[in-house]
Amino acid sequence: MKTRHIGIYIIRFFKKYRLLAAIIVLSALLTMISPAFFSITNIINILWNVAVVGIMAVGMTFVILTGGIDLSVGSVVCATGVATALFFDPLRLPLVVTLLLVAVIGTLLGLGNGLLVSRARIAPFIVTLATMVFYRGMTLFATNGVTLGVLKPASFLEIGLGKILGIPVPIIIFAVIAVIGWFLSQKTTFGRSIYILGGNRTAALMSGIPVKRVEMIAYIISGFCAGISGIVLTSLVQQAGSYQGVGFELDVIAAVVVGGTSMFGGAGRVFDSVLGAIFIGIIANGLSLLNVPSPYHPIVKGLVVLVAVGFEINLREYTKE
Repeated sequence: MKTRHIGIYIIRFFKKYRLLAAIIVLSALLTMISPAFFSITNIINILWNVAVVGIMAVGMTFVILTGGIDLSVGSVVCATGVATALFFDPLRLPLVVTLLLVAVIGTLLGLGNGLLVSRARIAPFIVTLATMVFYRGMTLFATNGVTLGVLKPASFLEIGLGKILGIPVPIIIFAVIAVIGWFLSQKTTFGRSIYILGGNRTAALMSGIPVKRVEMIAYIISGFCAGISGIVLTSLVQQAGSYQGVGFELDVIAAVVVGGTSMFGGAGRVFDSVLGAIFIGIIANGLSLLNVPSPYHPIVKGLVVLVAVGFEINLREYTKE
C-alpha cells in the first residue's frame, strides 16, 4: 500500500513538471546534434517566433478550462490586423488610439463568442466555427482581398521588430500577458470559478457561481489575447490581409493541449500552456536546424498532439485508480 502511494506521488509530480522536463531533454538532444541550437540568438529566435501563438494560448487556456473551445482566434488575429492597417491608412489615427481601438475590437469579437455560448447556449464548437468564417469574411469584404502594407509609423513597427535591453518586444509582451493570465487563473475568485465550472457545471451552478458571466469572460479574454497577437503579428510582418492567421487556431489549441490542459475542462494551467507553445516552437526550430523538409513539420506536430492527448488521458485514469 505504501509503495502504491509513493508511485502515485511520483506520477503526480511527473505530471506537474513533465513538460518542463521534456523541454530540457529535447533541448539537450538538439544541442548535441546541433550546437547552434543552444546559442542565445537561437533561443531568442524561438521565443520570438512563438510569441504570437503563445499570447493566444494564454487566452485559449481560459476557454478550454471552462470545457469550451475557440476556433475563431486566427480570424480575430486577421480582423485586428486589418483594422490596424486601416486605422493607420487611410484614417491616419495616432498610434495609441489605434492600439486601444484594436484591443477593443479583439475584446468585442471575443464578447460576441461569449454571448452566443453563454446566453444563447449554442455549442462552443458551432459558435466559434461560424464566427471563424464570419470574422474572416468581414476582413475579405473590408480589403477586397488585397494585402495592406503597414510600413509606418516607425513606432508601430517597433512592437514587432524592436528590442528593449536586447529582448525583443514580442517576447516581453508574451511574458506580461502570461503573468497576467497566471494571476487571473490562480489568484482570483474568477480563476477559481473557471476551474469549478470546467470540472462540474452543475456543481458550479449549485454553489452560486455566475456561470454565464464566467463563461463569457473566458471568451472575452481569448478575444483580447488574439487581438494583441494581431497587433504584434501585423507589426512583425508589416502587412495585413484576409489570409493572415489561417490555421493559427490549430497551433494555439495544440500548445494548450500539449501543455496538459484537459479538453474536457477543469484541469490545466496557463504556465503549462506557455510551456506547450515553447515546446512546439522548439520542435519546429529543431526540424529546421536538422533540415527536415517543411511538408513534414505539420505531420510531426500532429503526432506530438496525439501523443500528448493520449498520455494525458492515460495519466488521469491511472491517478484516479
